[in-house]
Formats: sequence, structure tokens, C-alpha cells
Amino acid sequence: MGPSHEAASREAGRGVRQADDQSGSVSLELVLLTPVLALLTLFVLWAGRGGRAALITDLAAEEAATAAAVCCDDGPAGEMAREAVVEDLLLSRPGLDLLCVAGVRPDAGSTDGFVREHWLPLQQPDAQTGGMGVLYVQFVCETDGAVAPLRGLFTTVTFRGHAVEVLTHAP
Repeated sequence: MGPSHEAASREAGRGVRQADDQSGSVSLELVLLTPVLALLTLFVLWAGRGGRAALITDLAAEEAATAAAVCCDDGPAGEMAREAVVEDLLLSRPGLDLLCVAGVRPDAGSTDGFVREHWLPLQQPDAQTGGMGVLYVQFVCETDGAVAPLRGLFTTVTFRGHAVEVLTHAP
């Protein structure tokens, strides 16, 4: 065994040590990055579910306003029936019951419930209608964007569903 063989075996030993050092640092990096990647994944899921909640609240408000506009007659009995129709529709909406943590409730600015009406009488003798009304549907949905086992991990976001329909009043 000559000097070249000893030098080669020393170099091979150094190479093995370097590979061991690198594999140790890679495993340390993976151990440190795994929780960060898991939190990043949960954040992306939270943001996606928040966007889904915004879409579902807007669609539910539009559906409720349309149903309230075509369901009932004018007058106090019609107003009560509209409120009942909108409340039933919102409480039975499949996506809202899963996403809204505290359930669907009327907007804080609305003292009348989910539905608010404002009528404008028309005083023209040749008008085809006796008046026009604006029907507002407003509600609040608070979601944390999580599924049941992960509730409370992220902050709660409030979405306001609102829609408007125009009504006509027969002369």
C-alpha cells in the first residue's frame, strides 16, 4: 500500500463525512419547514373557504330577495309572509348552515328582521302602476373558514349578504 492509496482512503472518508453532514442538515430543514408548510396549507384553505362563504352569502341573499319579491301580496300580511319566506330560505340554505359559526341572523342595522321595504307612490294618472317598491334583504354570517375539528384556529370573518329587488304595486 502506497501513499496514493492512503490519500484516496482519507479522501473517501471525508466524502462520507460530508454526505452525513449534508443529510443531517436536510433532515433538520425538513423538520423545521414541516410546521410552516402545514400552517401555510391551513391558511390557504381558510382563505378559500372565506371566499366561498362570501359567494354563498351573496347568492343566498339574491335568491331570498327574488323569492320575497314574487311570493306575497302587498300590505302588512304580505310583509310578514315575505319575512317568513326569507327566514326559512336562509336557514335552510345548505352552504350557510356549515359556514356560519353563529348561524344566519339579521343585519345589525336592520331592526325589522331580514326584509325591509320602501314604497314610492306614483301620482301620474296614466301610470301603469300605483307605485314602486324597493325590497332589501340583509343578513350577517360569521365564519372562521374552518371545518368542524379545526374551529377556532383562525380569526372569524363577518360577511354581509345583501340584495335588492324592485317591486311594482298595482293601481
